[in-house]
Amino acid sequence: EKKWQKYASFLLSPVLMALILSIVIGGYRIKGEYYTKHILAAKQHNDWQNLLVYAADARSIFYKIDPTSMPIDWYSGAAHFSLGNVDAAWRDFELAKKQYPHNPHILNDLATCYEQKGLRQKAKDTYLESIRIHPTFADPRLNLGAIFFNEKNYFEAFKWVKSASDDAPRKAVFLEKIEVAIKKQ
Repeated sequence: EKKWQKYASFLLSPVLMALILSIVIGGYRIKGEYYTKHILAAKQHNDWQNLLVYAADARSIFYKIDPTSMPIDWYSGAAHFSLGNVDAAWRDFELAKKQYPHNPHILNDLATCYEQKGLRQKAKDTYLESIRIHPTFADPRLNLGAIFFNEKNYFEAFKWVKSASDDAPRKAVFLEKIEVAIKKQ
C-alpha cells in the first residue's frame, strides 16, 4: 500500500503542477480577452487614453495577440500615435512587428512613424513591404503618394495615389491636389 501511495504521489505531482500552470495561464488569457473587448470599444470611440490603460491590463507574457492575430502593442501604438506621441507609437509598432512581421497594417503604421521621425527612405521601403504583402491595401499607396508629393515629385505621387483602390476615402481629393500642383509647374 505504501508503494502505491509513493507511486501515486510521484505521478500526481507533475499532473498537479501542470494543472496549476494551466489555471494560471488560463487566468491571464481570460483577463487579456476581457480587456481586449474594452480595447476594441475604446478604439471605436477614439478613447485613446483608456485604450492605453486597457492595453496595459490585457498584455502579459501569456497574452500578446488578440483573437484576430493583431498584437496588443499595435493597439497601444495606434493610441499613442493618435495622441501625438510618435516615439511611443514607433516603439509599440516595432514590438508589434516582432510579433507579426507580415501584417500590412502594422507595417503601414510603422512606416508612418518612420516618416514622422524623418527616416524617409526607411518609410518608403516599409510602405513598399506592406504593399508587397497586401497589394490591394490602399493606405500605403496613398502614404507613398504623400511622400512623393511632399518631395514635389508629383508624377510619382500621382502614380501611387492613382493605383490605390477607387473606394479609398482620400483618393479623389488627393488626386485633385496633385493635378493642381502639376499644372502649376
